[in-house]
Amino acid sequence: ERDRFAGLRSEAIRQLIRLLRAGVLIGIATGRGKSVREALRKGLPEQFWEQMYVGYYNGADVGSLRDDSQPDSSAEPCPELKLVAAAVAEHPILSKLARCEARRMQVSIQPGSATSTDLLWRTLQQVVQRYPDVKLVRSSHSIDILEHNVSKQSLVNRIRELIGEGAQILVVGDKGQWPGNDYDLLSAPYSLSVDEVSGDPDTCWNIAPPGHRGLQATLDYLNWLQLEGGALRLVLPSVQESNP
Repeated sequence: ERDRFAGLRSEAIRQLIRLLRAGVLIGIATGRGKSVREALRKGLPEQFWEQMYVGYYNGADVGSLRDDSQPDSSAEPCPELKLVAAAVAEHPILSKLARCEARRMQVSIQPGSATSTDLLWRTLQQVVQRYPDVKLVRSSHSIDILEHNVSKQSLVNRIRELIGEGAQILVVGDKGQWPGNDYDLLSAPYSLSVDEVSGDPDTCWNIAPPGHRGLQATLDYLNWLQLEGGALRLVLPSVQESNP
């Protein structure tokens, strides 16, 4: 979280380039907008931009890293969000506790302080109950109100269209427990969490080393990915040690 606006770390760039050179398609699902596109372009050589896909605003807009037309960052919310965005902005408590940023398919609510997050969440739940066509999700730094069909799974679906319907896709996220904004994403097979896990024993596993979470756990997973026979295989350290 502390590196959100600092760009990609060199270790992450090295791992991404290693996979991209092997021909792997990579998708980044995020609650943010074009700032992510700019950070990725700054860190990754242009020759790989066609292999990178981004699901902006929690999957509301999906496009390749080369695509300048994505995301749609217009501040006018869609009809389903327009009323709830106005209700949040006019609410006597919410207007004091948080900053509201509206987009076409997402209204992002950022708490003014860490201590106000739980109160903000409970209050938002009560407000949103009046609007059946929207939903709430939480990230480590914000609460997002989304049109009910918006999901990070849209990015996974786009990747699957590109590589074939029967392909197996590895998915990594951090907020796998509902109402985390990766709950939908990590409900699929071959999903790993670098932080919170769901109650489903078949998905959303956290297999990072003890004490590793977030970026460090992500780098662990990327480092364990090995290219074998034209496909990627996740090789855990114990297996690597017994099969040098």
